[in-house]
Amino acid sequence: MEEVDQQPESNIDVETGEYYHSLEEMQALAKILECDTLINCTGMGSKALVKDPNMIGARGVLLQLDRNNCPRREALEGMTKDAIIIADSPPWGSDTEPAYMIPRGDIIAVGGTYLEGDAHPYLRDSERTRLLNNAQLLGVDVANAPVVGEWTGFRPSRPTVRCEEEKSSTGVRTIHNYGHGGSGWTVNVGAAKEVANILLGSKR
Repeated sequence: MEEVDQQPESNIDVETGEYYHSLEEMQALAKILECDTLINCTGMGSKALVKDPNMIGARGVLLQLDRNNCPRREALEGMTKDAIIIADSPPWGSDTEPAYMIPRGDIIAVGGTYLEGDAHPYLRDSERTRLLNNAQLLGVDVANAPVVGEWTGFRPSRPTVRCEEEKSSTGVRTIHNYGHGGSGWTVNVGAAKEVANILLGSKR
């Protein structure tokens, strides 16, 4: 991937507080606001916004444990630092039901699932039991670790990431940047640089 050294002449982040039903609606407003470029980073919203049939929600679930009051099992007593732990092989999990613990601020997130097409909005009882078992296997004294939250979300999954410019008849350049699945947090900087390369490439 070639990087572009040239910096944009100006950029404006417009927060309108509005919800949009189509890309054309967004382009029309961008034109009124005299914006020359629109970058679509709407994730799962792109399924409806640009009618992308390739978008699939990959459902993830996790429990949140109180990190400040999360005792470890006897064999792990004395550990002074938390670490990210991910396992996707038995007895911990699989590709679609991995086991992981991620320290994040005042909580420890225990997961999880990667289930494409599963639209259930809440944690199932069987999933809650499995997540507690994951935490136990990964070193937490579950009987004495308070659960402070539950979370269900849908990763914007797509067979391939869409990072490209779409031809537009409105006069507003439109660049898409979505479909990163569960890797958005990991690859966001590289994806943003690729968008910048596309944006600035024609200005060389």
